[in-house]
Amino acid sequence: MTHTIETRSRRTIDRIHGRIPTFVLVIIGVVVLVGLALYLWPRIMGAFTTDGEPVDDSDLVPSVVEAVPDELNAYFALEELAQSLAEQPVDAQEVVDYVTGERAWNQQRAAEIILAHDDVLANWMSFTSVPYYQDPTLNDPANVSFTMVIQNLGGLRHAAALGLLVGAHELRQGNHESAMQYLAAPMITGDKITQPNATIIVHLVAIAIQQLSYDALLHLRGEGLLTKRDATVLLDYLRIHPGPNIDALANALQIEYMSMRNALDDINERQASAVAHLHCSQGSADDYETCFADAEDKYARFDSNYYYRPNDTQAMFADLARQQVAATETYCTDPQPFELADVRISEQSVLSMYLTENLIGHMLYSVTASSLQGIFERYCQHMVNKGEVLDALVTTAQQ
Repeated sequence: MTHTIETRSRRTIDRIHGRIPTFVLVIIGVVVLVGLALYLWPRIMGAFTTDGEPVDDSDLVPSVVEAVPDELNAYFALEELAQSLAEQPVDAQEVVDYVTGERAWNQQRAAEIILAHDDVLANWMSFTSVPYYQDPTLNDPANVSFTMVIQNLGGLRHAAALGLLVGAHELRQGNHESAMQYLAAPMITGDKITQPNATIIVHLVAIAIQQLSYDALLHLRGEGLLTKRDATVLLDYLRIHPGPNIDALANALQIEYMSMRNALDDINERQASAVAHLHCSQGSADDYETCFADAEDKYARFDSNYYYRPNDTQAMFADLARQQVAATETYCTDPQPFELADVRISEQSVLSMYLTENLIGHMLYSVTASSLQGIFERYCQHMVNKGEVLDALVTTAQQ
């Protein structure tokens, strides 16, 4: 009986083998083996490879800024300025054209614009008179993130242009002392808002405001409206309120890095919490909290995830930030391109991506990392323009 069954089985196999060519069986076997290898690849590599050492980025962490009293903080005065700008909107282009000479001066039209924006001008001068500007959300670098809400400074350029219009108007009326207050206001503001822990965006706003002031001063000097006394007063303002400088820019770059670092920390914590929850939800409710706390700590240090290496990812961002901070000292005299890590994930094939260690970290870097070279170029051009204004005012003061 047994012999009969074996004979029938052998005949069945022979028939199947006769119907399926050998090379097809080989292909099926290879496909199965390749599929199994691909399936096991991240698990095997995750077991035999580890994340890098924790990153020492103490040199990139800004200090906590001591909060100034509310009455000394222009942050709160800006809210009133923004409200008045909403109620009395400014045609910024028209005003800018008048103060920079792009449009022929019209004393009557200038007076009309000034009269129509009395509340804006009052709040603008109130904002400039408060000694400090400090966004409370940026005092502690630990709070910096991509999702935090930062005060909108966009209206400052409109208010500054309007103030410069008043300064030009007063100068033509012979009211030099009053004119100097309005002409100097953008310098004071550009310097004030770039105090410690200001963001890159704040620096761009400061540069735009001060550049508008430089253009206006050069135009007024060209028109012969600035006296020796005026030039001396404006030089004092420029020296006391220099605006963006290399230390402030380096600090802003550190804040930029902190926003990314804190985002990575948040990803790591969420990943650890999710895995810990899955691990502990199988137990009883009584010991869930203890289990979760222990498991979360364990998985926060778990480094066998082949597709995401938290320390290696942070190291890429830290290396770029160090290049940028160091470049604040040299870029304007010796501009060199920044070396971003070569992580062109979008150009890789699906198979190549599947085999890439720290794929998620590379994707985060390729999407969010920026050389910020444009920021450096604008900063350096700003310094050149400031030098031109200083030279022009010195020449006038010495005449």
